[in-house]
Amino acid sequence: MNCNYCGKKQYLTGRSRMKMVVCTMLPPFTLLLPLLFNISFITGLFLLIGSFLLAICIIPFFTELSNKEEFMP
Repeated sequence: MNCNYCGKKQYLTGRSRMKMVVCTMLPPFTLLLPLLFNISFITGLFLLIGSFLLAICIIPFFTELSNKEEFMP
């Protein structure tokens, strides 16, 4: 990403990447709910759509930028 003010390249921090990974894993885990619990297909579908929308809405709040590229350990 480029900074709007100075034009320099910005990078996601390692911590921010880890938070985003957790958010993006939420929808696939909701696919397991109908299998683990006695939930109907329609309810599972609504949970999947809801978790997908929730993940998309939350990810921008976890974005932290840095001037230097950080590598995850």
